[in-house]
Amino acid sequence: MKIPEILAPAGNMEKALVAMEYGADALYLSGKAFGMRAKAGNFSMEELQDVLRIAHSRGVKIYVTVNVFAHNDQIDLLPAYLTELEKLNVDGLIVADMGVISLAKEFAPSIPLHLSTQANTVNYRAAKFWEELGIARLVMARELTREEIAKVSQETKAEIEVFVHGAMCMAYSGRCLLSNVLTGRDANRGECAQSCRWRYAVVEETRPGEYMPIEEDEGGTHIFNSKDLRLIEYIPDLVRIGVDSLKIEGRMKSSFYVATVVRAYRQALDLYAADPENYVLPQELLDELDKVSHRPYYAGFFVPSDAGIHRPTGTYIRDYDVVGVVDSYDEATGEAVVSVRNRLYVGEEVEVMQPHGPILKQSISRMNNEDSGQELNEAHANYTVRIPLDEVKPYSMLRVERNQAIAEDSEGYKHSIAVLGFLKGRGKVSAWQVGKEHVIEITGLSHEASGVGRIEERVVFVPETIPGDRVKVRLVHLKERLGYGELVEILEASPDRRRRSCPHADRCGGCQLQHMDYQAQLRWKRQQVVDAMERIGGLDVEILPVLGMDQPYHYRNKAQLPLGTQQGELVMGFFQKGSHDIVDLQTCEIQHPLITKLALAVKRSVKELSIEPYDEVSHTGVLRHAVIRVSFSEEKLMLILVTRTPDLPAKQELIAKLTSDVPELVSIAHNTNSRVTNVILGPKTRTIWGDRYLMDTIGHLQYAISPGSFFQVNPMQTKVLYDLVRDAIQLTGSETILDLYCGAGTIGLYLASQTKAVIGVETFAAAVEDAKYNATLNGVEEATFLVGKAEEVLPELIREHQRVDGVILDPPRKGCDPSLLETLVTSKIPKICYVSCNPGTLARDLNYLHEHGYSIGSIQPVDMFPWTRHVECVALMSRVEK
Repeated sequence: MKIPEILAPAGNMEKALVAMEYGADALYLSGKAFGMRAKAGNFSMEELQDVLRIAHSRGVKIYVTVNVFAHNDQIDLLPAYLTELEKLNVDGLIVADMGVISLAKEFAPSIPLHLSTQANTVNYRAAKFWEELGIARLVMARELTREEIAKVSQETKAEIEVFVHGAMCMAYSGRCLLSNVLTGRDANRGECAQSCRWRYAVVEETRPGEYMPIEEDEGGTHIFNSKDLRLIEYIPDLVRIGVDSLKIEGRMKSSFYVATVVRAYRQALDLYAADPENYVLPQELLDELDKVSHRPYYAGFFVPSDAGIHRPTGTYIRDYDVVGVVDSYDEATGEAVVSVRNRLYVGEEVEVMQPHGPILKQSISRMNNEDSGQELNEAHANYTVRIPLDEVKPYSMLRVERNQAIAEDSEGYKHSIAVLGFLKGRGKVSAWQVGKEHVIEITGLSHEASGVGRIEERVVFVPETIPGDRVKVRLVHLKERLGYGELVEILEASPDRRRRSCPHADRCGGCQLQHMDYQAQLRWKRQQVVDAMERIGGLDVEILPVLGMDQPYHYRNKAQLPLGTQQGELVMGFFQKGSHDIVDLQTCEIQHPLITKLALAVKRSVKELSIEPYDEVSHTGVLRHAVIRVSFSEEKLMLILVTRTPDLPAKQELIAKLTSDVPELVSIAHNTNSRVTNVILGPKTRTIWGDRYLMDTIGHLQYAISPGSFFQVNPMQTKVLYDLVRDAIQLTGSETILDLYCGAGTIGLYLASQTKAVIGVETFAAAVEDAKYNATLNGVEEATFLVGKAEEVLPELIREHQRVDGVILDPPRKGCDPSLLETLVTSKIPKICYVSCNPGTLARDLNYLHEHGYSIGSIQPVDMFPWTRHVECVALMSRVEK
């Protein structure tokens, strides 16, 4: 007997982990593009790698959806994406479009192809056709009966996948035009707005605005609204007819939905496999499926019984809410650590659904905040609390019934009757009052550079304030133990407060500390590093004073400037803090003056030539961004124009105007980015006028900077930073040094002449090409650069070179991959120099290295970004042999 797999949806990493924990054999998920659920969280390439590693270690397969009906602009982007998926070794690609299938066979030839339900496979001849084209699995159209699926299974050797649970679509196999017509979001390209679930009415032509509901009759009110599919009752039939995969719909649905449905089908399938002859579906599993949010269930087309239209309403049935998810269990105290998802009260009765084991029912007798230890009467979403519970497993879910009897307490707060009884006599935590004003002293700064004060022992964050300020604030957003306020009035200014000299500072999101004296900024940035080492790393290390700039102005060599319209006028500048409203640029105190000169010329020329700016709401218009780079050493400029469309209107006229107005301009490139995304650059860039590279220097080296190159934005402080790395690692000329996360190789090249060999590793191929070009440009023969992930390449480099004298780490803000740190430790690298732009992840990684045999010298912060909250650090670690 062939037992089918249970295939679960994974809209993000949490749902993937939950699905695996609750018994899924395989997951289907999407990257950030080309899937049919654009509004799900979806997975970056790094997240895909992580979920694959976890899944494969558990024997779970991962299928990636590439099932859009791709238009020409998407087809051109697919080869690079498919090549990346091929490298990741995913277990299957879900495809629908013939063009996508063709590209998948060319650029991901080793990955099995699964034909999506959108391809409408409804007969065995179509199935054989697809099989001959190399399709390994057929996801059957949802319109097929049990007998029709059996016939296809008999006539083809391809695997058969059938939807068994979840939402049904009013359109044939999920293809729909309603969303496109009503909202401009194309359901067949992954952006369905669920228009079929809306309430519809009739408007008579001569009476506009007078809506007449369609009365209930045998045709129903919600004419597009389908019931939900449930085939758990038909598991014996699904096994008998040879189905290979039971697919659960729901990448947009909650972790609770995923856990409940996967658990029910897992238990039912396992019970059937253990004893087919005596199998009876337990009623409790049907009851469990009733506890997730759903519309009335039916068997779809599998066993036709009704048309499936849910007449009374378009809403879901929701009888239970998830109030928390168990993170861990402390056997010593008998307490579960729970992440709260909805409001949870002491005295409330909860059901605890575990990945394996029975459903438990318990009352919450006590609840303590995990961070502060404070005893709570209630906890809100995003709290982490400790609750006495019988032993439960991680990922267990706490749920409460919605239809409990409700009453109000003396203050007007609503609780269940059970909770009211428990709280009686205990008192209730007084509520914060949004809108209330308070006078407070600002005593600190958060890592986001907001002032920190207190009201009744509660922490309050107030932007635009600094330590030493006495201010009036208005509360705008509140949680149990902390709140957020807005500045109403400065009653007494801090001695460290300065007058902003930038006219955009109160709106622009670029600088967070324009109102703070520069020397005070340096002291605060050092304290940020001290706090991170003590609180996150648990480390007692020396933090040196921050190395600042003598003249902390006009230090940036790169600006990325969006364009748009406001009140019909062209604007170009920076996004306002906390929004995507554009602050129109007139001047900037941290950009090189030539950047402002070129920016104003671009804006002037775009306006004169009537080039339409991009509208990110409607995804229309042409010009999205102007990216400007400047060479400090040569005082020359590069311009990258980013457009939504493949063509740049009035290209020659624009080039003529800009080169005439700005003689320092030596290079113009055109980048196309047609995606709906916050990412600035698209995959294609070409030089349309002038030089391919912009040349700049750091110390004794010259660097060629291409449009997409990574290059430190503060070249003056970059030399300071690189000299610190050189001095820390103490080169003698005989060392082999690995430069991991090397980018364009700038650090490695800077050190290469004082080493035996430098080997750089970087994931982005274009950056590695830049590094190789710069090595040739400077005649550096000691440096080699490789494409790959540091954690994967490092073991091979160590085997090949046998002796590695030191490693330079310069990772992104998220820090080092844990497997990389583990390899460094097991390889006994004698010296590690860590360059970090994030004190928090630096502290975390230093803690790991310290606990595994490394001593940490002093940490030297460097101010690479004056007037902002950011600080760079250099830390040296030496291996201590026991």
